[in-house]
Amino acid sequence: MIKIHFAGFWSGFHDKTNPNHEEFYLALFKEVYGCEVRAGSLEESTVLVENTQNKNSLRTAKAWLHTYLYSAESYLRSDAAAYTCVLYGQRNHKNFVNLPLYLTYIFHSKGLSFIQENAPGTVTKVPEKGVLTIISNDGGHFRNGFLNALEQRGIHITYAGHYKNNIGGPLQPQYNTPEFWEYCKQFKFIISMENSEEDTYITEKITHGLYAGSIPVYWGSKQVSTYFNSERIIEVTDRDAAINRIATMTDEEWLRMVNQRPFTEFGQKFTIQTVAKYIRNVVLPRPFPLLDQVYILCNPEFEPSRYERCKEMCKDLGLSDDNVTFLCPTYKHTITQEMMQTYVKVDLVKRLRRLGTKRGDVSLMLNDCAIMESIVKNFKSGSTFLILQSDAFTLPAIKDLNSCLQHLSGKRWDSINIGCGLQESANPLKRLSYIDSITPYRDNPNIALFNSQPSEDLSKEGDINRYIRKFMTRCLDAVLYTYEGCYKMYTHMLQDRNFGGPDDYYFTNKMEIDMDFKNYWSTVPYFDQRSNCGYEPSSYQGDSY
Repeated sequence: MIKIHFAGFWSGFHDKTNPNHEEFYLALFKEVYGCEVRAGSLEESTVLVENTQNKNSLRTAKAWLHTYLYSAESYLRSDAAAYTCVLYGQRNHKNFVNLPLYLTYIFHSKGLSFIQENAPGTVTKVPEKGVLTIISNDGGHFRNGFLNALEQRGIHITYAGHYKNNIGGPLQPQYNTPEFWEYCKQFKFIISMENSEEDTYITEKITHGLYAGSIPVYWGSKQVSTYFNSERIIEVTDRDAAINRIATMTDEEWLRMVNQRPFTEFGQKFTIQTVAKYIRNVVLPRPFPLLDQVYILCNPEFEPSRYERCKEMCKDLGLSDDNVTFLCPTYKHTITQEMMQTYVKVDLVKRLRRLGTKRGDVSLMLNDCAIMESIVKNFKSGSTFLILQSDAFTLPAIKDLNSCLQHLSGKRWDSINIGCGLQESANPLKRLSYIDSITPYRDNPNIALFNSQPSEDLSKEGDINRYIRKFMTRCLDAVLYTYEGCYKMYTHMLQDRNFGGPDDYYFTNKMEIDMDFKNYWSTVPYFDQRSNCGYEPSSYQGDSY
């Protein structure tokens, strides 16, 4: 059993009279440590969880197993870096673990089944009343301006909080009770706006309308549609457009919207177990401390033998399940003709081979996109990743990977090819910086453009390992990425949804058309591909794609 000292938390936290109380946090840390946990005194506890509002920190009061800084507010203390882990409304990076506030209220209100079931509503009657807002203070410049603009449009607003109250006094039921939701059911729309715009600072406000069968009108975190279905809420990105939508929405449109599923697929899977995994990833030792996560493009259903081999490789490297994400949602046999038509708008492969784009090409691109999407949604700037393909295996230099990561830390780069480097043609010191032949995306290289770029090396002559900039991939079997590199590639994939080319050429094209994307080749290889070495056949074999 582990005892945890909660310092500086709000009234009602321990006696559970506040809607946000210790039960969620004890459940969370039980998932983290895998044993029974209890709240304890300063003297008997080994773990400290400190609220950001605590003025006199206890972080140095004794030797702690782990120290946590927690914030349920839109702000954070300045000494966050001194804690083992920070739980806050920001995506994962450094010692920060993403904990959107809404998750605690779902846990206390209707339980995690509300997320896991993710069932659409069954609302059949349109409420008679229009717009409700429940505000306890007059802060929030954007929100107040929005409410004023609504009233100027002639829309009546029911103010049920302390702010501008017009119902004869503040609403009494707490906002995690059936009585509260019954009151909210009387209204078509509930203004659910944060006091400020932060990364993933999404409070309980958005859940009021979801529980009550009303439509939340939301402003705050730009990440809200990552978790909540954008067809179930009105996200205010343009004030006038949102007001016009409220004013003109028909009953049929309202019923269709209010009966949509509340969560995205990502939001449905974002549970207390998700948060616990990323906490363990921060507080427990990692064999590669500068790697925030290893992603492996492999699925046990599609490639069982490769999956088991990858698991064994991770075990040999000392990687735990918390350090690794296996992600491969598609395989060649799952790609339908409809998907081919959707994602192959122009078959660029026919510029290179008669048969054109195969199902395996599209599958790989979709899987690459899924990994980039996962990184962008779960992490933010300051994070570093290793992405491996399913037939990657380690080379002797893997023992020096930490030295490689330390060398690269603080330098400006987006991706670094650290695999498939045994072939003479893959030597960055002897290879041109660009592809000097026809590709699916162009006939001839823009030699003048490439030559106009300065020769970049993240190392210096004489170093054991050199990192030479190249406007092409060496291979995608093993690549290091910064968050910025993943974000750039994912944004490109969203804008250019034509996956009618092999992924190595697709990524190369990004490097050619975006001179701000900085890709390098390592002279020392840390991984190679079994299929490249003839240890097993490639999963790309003729018409068997």
